[in-house]
Order: sequence, then C-alpha cells, then structure tokens
Amino acid sequence: MAECCKTDVETQREEIAALLKMPLRKAETWYLVDISWFKMWKKYVGFDSWDIYVRGSQNVFPGPVDNSGLLRDWDTLDIKEHLIDELDYYLVPTEGWKKLVSWYGLKDGQEPIARKVVEAGMFVKHCKVEVYLTELMLCEDNNMDNIVPRRFSKADTIALIEREMRKLFSVPDEKEARLWGKYMSNSWEPLNNLNSTIQDAGLYQGQVLVIEQKNEDGMWPRESSKTNKKTESRISVDRNEFVCAVCLDLLKDPVTILCGHSYCKSCITGHWDHEDQQRVYSCPQCRQTFSPRPALARNTILAEMVEKLKKTRLSDDCDTGDVQCDICTGRKYKAVKSCLVCLNSYCQNHLKQHESWFRGKRHNLTEATGRLQEMICQKNTENRNTETC
Repeated sequence: MAECCKTDVETQREEIAALLKMPLRKAETWYLVDISWFKMWKKYVGFDSWDIYVRGSQNVFPGPVDNSGLLRDWDTLDIKEHLIDELDYYLVPTEGWKKLVSWYGLKDGQEPIARKVVEAGMFVKHCKVEVYLTELMLCEDNNMDNIVPRRFSKADTIALIEREMRKLFSVPDEKEARLWGKYMSNSWEPLNNLNSTIQDAGLYQGQVLVIEQKNEDGMWPRESSKTNKKTESRISVDRNEFVCAVCLDLLKDPVTILCGHSYCKSCITGHWDHEDQQRVYSCPQCRQTFSPRPALARNTILAEMVEKLKKTRLSDDCDTGDVQCDICTGRKYKAVKSCLVCLNSYCQNHLKQHESWFRGKRHNLTEATGRLQEMICQKNTENRNTETC
C-alpha cells in the first residue's frame, strides 16, 4: 500500500494502459482481475476521459485487488463457470499484475488467478488465454478407486503430469513408471511422449490417467497396447463407444469438447453454427453450455483408435447373408429390425433414430429381413399409409 502512495495515479494509468496492449504470446502467463474491482481502479486513476473528474478521489479508491466475484468456492478458490472476458473479468499480463498488487495488495485469503496463453485452431493458429483448465482424474494402477482430481493447462506436458502424480502417490524418482490414459469404457493407451502437451495428446475434461510402476521382476503389470493384441481387440469390442451422437456413424476427424464428449468435427461445427445467434454453445448430449465458442482441436489418440477399429471386423458388420441397414452410408452395418411401414431395415443406431422420429405412431417392426416386399400382401400395400422415412 505504501508504494501506491509513491506512484501517482497518472503513472499507474499510463503503465497499465501500455501493458494491456501487449499481444498474447504462447506459454506466457496472464492474470484474471474481477471486473468490479478493475472498473473501480479505472475510475480512481481516470483511465477513461469521462472519469477524469473523480481521478484520485478517495470515494473511488479500489482497495486491495479483490477477485471474490470470480470465485465459486472459497475453499478451493475455483472460479465460476461461463465467465466472459471484459464482462466478468479483465486479463492483465504478469508485469501488470505485479504492479497492481504492489500498489494495492491482494485481499486476504485469496491467491492470484494465473492462466497460460495457449495456441488454438486447427489450421490457422491463434493465441488465447486458457481461462478454464482441464480437470484430469489421477490414480494408481493398483488402486484405481482412489481418484484425485487435478487441473492442468492444455500447454502442460505429460512430463509435468507424471511429476505431479509421482508426488501425489509417493512414487520415488528412481522408480520406473509410465502413464496410461483411459478412453471410453475399457480402452487404454500409453502416454509415452513426455514432451507432448495435454492438447497434443488429446486429453479431455474428466479423463482418467493412471500411473503404473514396474514390478521388481522387471515386468509391467499392464501390457502395452502396441505389443498386446488382446488389448487392441478390446478396443474394437463396442462400436457404439466410437460413434458420433449427431450423425450416428463412426467418428470422422474426432474432436473432444470441454465436457468430455466427442463428435465428428463437421458435426459439432454444424451444431454450433446453428447456435451462433445466441452466442451460447451446447453439447448435444449433456446440454452443458459454453461461452465464448470453444476452439476445436483434433483428438489424435481417439482418431488412431477409430482407425484401428475400422481395420477390425465388428460384431455388427454385415457378413454374407446378413441384412444390411438401408440408412447407413459408406460402411454398411447389420440390420437388427425392419419396418413394414417404412419398408426399410435399420442397424441398432439408426433404429434408435427411427424410434425417435416416429414415437407414438403405428410403425410395425419385425426381425430384420430382406423380404420386406414379399411380406406385404397386395391388399395391405394398397391400404398402407404412404408415410415414409
């Protein structure tokens, strides 16, 4: 507080104004400042021309930097969801934050809300401050019931996560260990590239990571998916785990959004394009909303798993003599039901879609058959409702 008295308000205004014009650079740190406090500070220093008449007045003295309005939980100092830049907070670079705290101090019990600058965009890269960190669920391979949530920046590396997990679970530095990421229900992939970032590795919100320690006999408890064919076959057990909930087909160019659900990039882009007018974007499955519109990054590990899946024959693939789904495009899947009204056969996924479209209407479903036309007698054909899918 003493330094605030030494630094006149005009100097404060000039120094912070210059720092706010700094461009974002990857890996730099910026800080969130509550909008209410920052607006009061701007009045106090006469930041805007219309505040020049109250400049330096004790009536608008802001006091210690106070981010209470941004906090959801005082115990964990977690920030609220759906905060918007320049509506709920201002972003200031490290040097600007240090100056504000040296002039005014920080409210008792609070910690700085520091965030990294990360690159976003698939083809055209741009920098942005990562306000919301990615929460990962950390556990040991031999005790997966003991899950510890931790938040990381997308710019953090797998090596940093390993160091944090070693500290959490008391794994000595000299003990050989490796990390695994859990995908879908029963699929695991090793995180071997320690220099890879969370964004590069395609890790998503709420994902489970496991640290595995090598046995005394030199063997790993968990076999690598690259050398264990059984693991690879397990990845392809359930096609539904790799299906986009929008198009009901295997994921194409998969992206994982902030809530953890994955979609084809084109599908979620189209879904969000329809929501552009409201400027609030939602997940088609869990309906969680996001603002501003999140950037989409390809989930490379999920894409590799889908490619493995395509190379493996699935239980619902069509075999010789099976009835094909009439709705599937590209790769045809085995039909499980046929509709005597629509005269179409449906795989499991498209059957759900059919039931959704015609809920409450009399559509006669039967076991999948390739003899639909023969099963409809001439009389029924003449009287049949002309409604089709």
